[in-house]
Amino acid sequence: TIAKYISSLRALGDYLVRKNYWQENYALMLDRPKVSREIPKVLSVSDIDKLLSSIDDTTDIGKRDLALFELIYSCGLRISEVCNLLLSNVHLEEGLILVQGKGNKERIVPFGEKAFNKINAYLEVRGNLLKGKTIPQLFVNYKGEPISRKGVWKRFQQLEQLSGVNAKVHTLRHSFATHLLSG
Repeated sequence: TIAKYISSLRALGDYLVRKNYWQENYALMLDRPKVSREIPKVLSVSDIDKLLSSIDDTTDIGKRDLALFELIYSCGLRISEVCNLLLSNVHLEEGLILVQGKGNKERIVPFGEKAFNKINAYLEVRGNLLKGKTIPQLFVNYKGEPISRKGVWKRFQQLEQLSGVNAKVHTLRHSFATHLLSG
């Protein structure tokens, strides 16, 4: 906050110099505090396994959750990207998904055999969750409606408690990037 205030004062000082109210920008004498950026938290591969293995894959919701969180982790997706992922943008044979990211930017993301198997298992029971509705999004909630960001977040909190792994959904994205680089 202090750095932003000082930046504003410096911009004001530039304006005052341009308008000949000041001879020089006196606000440049103010020292800005160093803004430190924290390194994002990353889960180990065993923590990811512990988290995913806490999901009961004998239920339809469990199969959805396994596919959902495996896709977030193995493709490095944001919550909004996975919630808005259309069934028509999942190309199983090619092992690719077309993702609509921030700013409506599209990107093609590959996925591996684990994600392929979990998506296939989910697609076999997706019709049970739809309850006769036609929904273009890949992931649906227990009511047969597109899953929401809040729904993903709530489900992840439940998995945290079950597995004992303390994280956020976005931590899966950071973990994906770190594990990709280390691999």
